[in-house]
Amino acid sequence: MRIAAFGGVYANPHALRAMLEDARARGCERLFNLGDLGGFGAECDAVWPLLTEFGVESIAGNYDIAIGRGDDDCGCG
Repeated sequence: MRIAAFGGVYANPHALRAMLEDARARGCERLFNLGDLGGFGAECDAVWPLLTEFGVESIAGNYDIAIGRGDDDCGCG
């Protein structure tokens, strides 16, 4: 079974779609997002529907956790 693991989407749905389509074209059956969906980009709302459309399994990164907790920053150091 082929898988694809990625992270650091940073609210860029255009690059995310290209990567997901490429992974599927290469025969990846399972897709895993390792976190950091938002943070820098302007199109946060366009990311989640792509993850759902492609059946991506996700874990939270430090940005996702910080946003969920309402922190002032990501704690990136």
